[in-house]
Amino acid sequence: MKKIVTTLAALALTVLPGLARADRTPANLRGFTSVCVNGSFAERDQEDEKVLTDLLGRVVQKLEAAGIQVQDNPCQPGGTVAQRQLNLFYTFETTQSGTVYSADLEGWLSRQDTLESVTLWDNGYFGELKGNGALKAADVLDTLLANFLADWRTAHPK
Repeated sequence: MKKIVTTLAALALTVLPGLARADRTPANLRGFTSVCVNGSFAERDQEDEKVLTDLLGRVVQKLEAAGIQVQDNPCQPGGTVAQRQLNLFYTFETTQSGTVYSADLEGWLSRQDTLESVTLWDNGYFGELKGNGALKAADVLDTLLANFLADWRTAHPK
């Protein structure tokens, strides 16, 4: 599935400079009081755990600064509404040539009753990559986190 998205992104870039997509539904965040953070980072088909660790640290720092409780990894199985924990997953990857990127921040449940991998909140970007994937991953992450935090605040007014 990720290869299809990356291929579509590459095709779209022949016509468009960059695209965003989203299924941001703040109401879906209302029942949650904590977040568990995880993710993946791959540039030119090479995973980089150091970059991923830095990116996830950035996520935790911003969530905690916003007053959101962050659970330790590994995420609780299920991350169900009963546990009131949302699994937040950041993905950044580039094409093998390194010229196109795809980034996604998803809030999901890994299992809820008979359903598996239920996505409750989703926001992503893809576009042309010029330069370092790690720097672009951090820039896009900041934008995605700002969107998530805005929706979290909408769902959890003080």
